[in-house]
Amino acid sequence: MLSEDSQVEIMLEGLIFYIMELDPLRPPVTMGFVPFSGTFFEFLLKQNQRFYFIRNNPDLHQKVRKDLDAYFTEVEKLDARDFLLYFVCIFLLVLVTVAFLYTFILIGLNQIYTFFCIIIMFVPSFILIILWLSTRRKHIAGEEHNIQIKKAVQELIDYGIELIRTEDLDPKDFPIKLRHNDYKGLEYEIRDKNNYVGVYK
Repeated sequence: MLSEDSQVEIMLEGLIFYIMELDPLRPPVTMGFVPFSGTFFEFLLKQNQRFYFIRNNPDLHQKVRKDLDAYFTEVEKLDARDFLLYFVCIFLLVLVTVAFLYTFILIGLNQIYTFFCIIIMFVPSFILIILWLSTRRKHIAGEEHNIQIKKAVQELIDYGIELIRTEDLDPKDFPIKLRHNDYKGLEYEIRDKNNYVGVYK
């Protein structure tokens, strides 16, 4: 059984993770399948805290998701230009792959080596195409719904401010890695362009 202090700390860590997950949805969007202000290992390690926070704050979670409904709908919406880009990229990739395959056959490369060379070339290229198209959709949706995303993140930050004040905790123990520095209630340390550490005031 966790002590009350431990529960509050886990709650805050989950809240911070949630904020770090939503803030990168705002432009400029970085390339990647998972938007997150921290490292991939942090993303994996903090999932339990995030779920703990959501489980204990269902109303706030539902409000945030409602604020972001339009964003996620826009991300999933593919228009004619998206399909055209996807088709052109895949067509060019297949064309290059066939050209390399033909070249390998001409120079007499072993069939097994040829197969592995094609797989090594095709699979990463295909993943990069999907990643680029996905990032493009997120960038378009992020620009269109920037205000709603900022509002949702600000709601989470405001909740954190109240929780820290209520529990009389040291804000410096709960820094937040962010890509934007225009939220109220935080003091910022600049690390790099679009790279900040926010600390509750």
